[in-house]
Amino acid sequence: MNRFVSPKELATSIGASESSLKRWVDNGHLEVTRTAGGHRRIPINEAVRFIRDRGLHLVRPDVLGLAPSLDLTQEAHLELPMGKRLSRLLIEGRMQEARGLIMALFMEGMTVAEIADGPIATAFEEIGELWHHSETGIIIEHRATEAIIYAINVIRPLLEVDPGETSLTAIGCSLSGDPYILPPLLAAVSILELGFRSIALGPDLPFRVLANEVKRLRPELIWLSTSLVPDPKGVSAMLAELGEEVASWGGLIVLGGREAHLLDYPESPAIQSCSSMQGLVEVAGWIDRTRRSDDTAA
Repeated sequence: MNRFVSPKELATSIGASESSLKRWVDNGHLEVTRTAGGHRRIPINEAVRFIRDRGLHLVRPDVLGLAPSLDLTQEAHLELPMGKRLSRLLIEGRMQEARGLIMALFMEGMTVAEIADGPIATAFEEIGELWHHSETGIIIEHRATEAIIYAINVIRPLLEVDPGETSLTAIGCSLSGDPYILPPLLAAVSILELGFRSIALGPDLPFRVLANEVKRLRPELIWLSTSLVPDPKGVSAMLAELGEEVASWGGLIVLGGREAHLLDYPESPAIQSCSSMQGLVEVAGWIDRTRRSDDTAA
């Protein structure tokens, strides 16, 4: 995201003085660029990193061009766990507040993977139960999915890095017959937060299209979301073949989702499974550390 803010704007957004911001810059806590006239400018993703890392409270998100977030200390139903609070907002159709809650959790320092495994998973488990009682549950789930996608797509550009700054690439999708868009999106942004060049190929993708893209990009990490696997036998066979190809350059395929257990493929060092977004992030972090170690040794 090529957008910048001034020290004064960042100071205003967190309720601090401009002199404090300049001192943090001078002490190396904030990375800045300078204009042709020598004025300090802070990349918006660096500003967001600084706010989250230091646990600062965002009092004027509008100054940074960010959507309003909920005040987590003032929200009604404060006694409810965060997942229940999100579920309540989504079920009641309070979509702007639901998006604000996701943004607030992110700005307070929760990772996208933590938000996905915690509040989002809890909310959608409760919303999913509504399907058993009324067709209205379908509408609520579709509406809730749209709200979460909106919130995550607001967060996404705040985490993007210059492709030239990283050599690590991750790509992923869900396969043919799996229309769920939210799990692949959450996986892509969770990995993006680690500094990967993270490419989401979307839902319902034919395996051959994924395989061609994997061979073209030779990514370090390939993730597959398996909320639905209509053809486990066929996918297993293609997965085994792709695993051999990925192993040739030291890449790794990670499977996740409620139907990953249906896949039956030969044991391979290039294929793993995980049960959560945070598990996926841990694998990605291991790849990152391993590659950095190899580069240092070289």
